[in-house]
Amino acid sequence: MVKIVNDSKEIYDVIIIGAGFAGITASRELSNRGFKTLILEGRDRIGGRTWTEKRLGRDLELGGTWVHWSQPHVWTEIMRYGLELTPSPSQEVAYWFENGKLKKGTKLEFFQLIGDALTSFLEESRLHIPLPYLPLTSSTMEEIDKQSVDDRLDELNLDKVVYDNLKNFLEACFNGPTDVAAYSTLLHWYSLSMHDLKTLFETIAKFKLVEGTKSLIDSIASDSSADIQFNKTVTLVEQIGDVYKVNTVDSVEYKAKTVITTLPINILNKIEFKPALSKLKQLAAIEGQTSKGIKFFAKLRGKYEPFSAYAPSGSPINICNYEYDLDGDSIIVGFGSDASRINPNDLPAIQNEVRRWIPEAEVLECTGHDWVADEFSGQTWNMQKRNQKTRYMAELQRPEQGVFLSGCDYANGWPGMMDGAIESGLVVSRKVQEYLNLRSAKMINLIN
Repeated sequence: MVKIVNDSKEIYDVIIIGAGFAGITASRELSNRGFKTLILEGRDRIGGRTWTEKRLGRDLELGGTWVHWSQPHVWTEIMRYGLELTPSPSQEVAYWFENGKLKKGTKLEFFQLIGDALTSFLEESRLHIPLPYLPLTSSTMEEIDKQSVDDRLDELNLDKVVYDNLKNFLEACFNGPTDVAAYSTLLHWYSLSMHDLKTLFETIAKFKLVEGTKSLIDSIASDSSADIQFNKTVTLVEQIGDVYKVNTVDSVEYKAKTVITTLPINILNKIEFKPALSKLKQLAAIEGQTSKGIKFFAKLRGKYEPFSAYAPSGSPINICNYEYDLDGDSIIVGFGSDASRINPNDLPAIQNEVRRWIPEAEVLECTGHDWVADEFSGQTWNMQKRNQKTRYMAELQRPEQGVFLSGCDYANGWPGMMDGAIESGLVVSRKVQEYLNLRSAKMINLIN
């Protein structure tokens, strides 16, 4: 199990900045191979952008939630630790808008409305991304990476009702604006889902862990023998000879032979690196990625039939779904694509949005976490902007001597999800091991 330690003057083999899924996975891999490992975590918990916490009377997932057997890395860990899944409820009823008028029907009817258009939107995935874990090998990637989601929508010549409902659905997928969002990003999702819509929908929003995401990251952490310190905000990573000095905001200094930073791309530049990271890495962080929205939960008075609700494009809340029954009341989960427009803890504002679909709804409580304002995330799940996959991905994955980036923002597959974080933690831990072994071999040769 990761061990909480006091400040130490010893030189570690590796310091890992951040205790999300990438950091904890890398710590397990490296510490179990005999490398002295220290994790510095800014929060008072592990988990990063996953967070299982009791609110509204039950455990809720304030961040990442859903997992699936189509995601090989997270599924391997679920099998390794014998964890169980449970499905989110099937919502038979749907609400949506057509030309400003509220419609109520079945969820099947809603997806019949947008289904053909969505299929057309994604139909070239096999052509452009035949190898989803090697997306940059595609000969057409540079071409499609230039397109925004809106560019692709405009190519389809959809009627107004279909266009508006599909655009709203895509705003929810990106948790941000579709005018800058990369068409290639959603095409990548579809390729990772075996080019199948049902698999895509199941993967991103159907199955969750019975004991929450906390059960999975706690299981991985239980197999790590790394040291860890909480409430440590790193401000500086500086190379001094063949050692890296890592300073925190409380003026404590740590040393290691290598450093892994798992900061999301939107806040990567919050740490000063000496020597500086490459200009491309810095530019990627300045640009940031698409997602800047919210996730909220609300408890409604009374028991509702399971439903999904879809807003007009550009609304503060794009989608909400019935998720739980709790003592005769209903808990819903929803997403909006701009955190600056609505506070997930603002009950009157949340109720006002819910009443667009259900005028009589009474919100008893609501809750959520503003990941965009969170100093240790600055974003929700990673969704690249156009041109970013071809412009930055290879560079972000490239180590700079003993400095490595790891996290779901830097994964080959399932960027922005737990699977991508675990993948990146595994890949980077292997690269760090190779770096340290080569370093040791060179030192031995010098001695001899």
